[in-house]
Amino acid sequence: MISVVIPLYNKEELITVTVRSVLSQTFADFELLIVNDGSTDGSLAVVSAISDPRIKVINIENSGVSVARNTGIKAASHDWVAFLDADDWWDHSFLEEMTKAIKSYPEHKLFAGGRSRVFKDVTERYDHPLLPSDGET
Repeated sequence: MISVVIPLYNKEELITVTVRSVLSQTFADFELLIVNDGSTDGSLAVVSAISDPRIKVINIENSGVSVARNTGIKAASHDWVAFLDADDWWDHSFLEEMTKAIKSYPEHKLFAGGRSRVFKDVTERYDHPLLPSDGET
C-alpha cells in the first residue's frame, strides 16, 4: 500500500538505524526503495547487507536529493509514497498512523506528521502551524 523512499548519499554511520526503523513498523504492507545517489562511502555495502524482500536498492549517479526522491517515486509500485531521509528514523507506528489517516480522510492527497529532533540529553519538538500538535492525529 505504501512505497517508502529513502534517498541515500554517504550516510554509512546512520543508514542502518533508518532502515531498521522502517522494517520494524507495525504496518508491514510497504516496499522500501533506497535510492543510492552515488555514495562514495560504505553506505551501499551497509544497505546491501540488510536482507528483507521489501527492500529494493536503486543506484544512480550522484544527482542530488531531489533527483533521488523523484527516481524513487518513478520506481514506486504503490499509490502512496512516504519519504524518509537517510539520517532520520520513524517511531514504530508511523506507517500505521499514516494509514489510519489515509483511511479516515480518503479525499485528502497529502499527509504530514509532527517531527522531533532527538539528541543525547534532550528531545525538541518542531513547532510549526502546519504540523500537528504533540499527540494530535
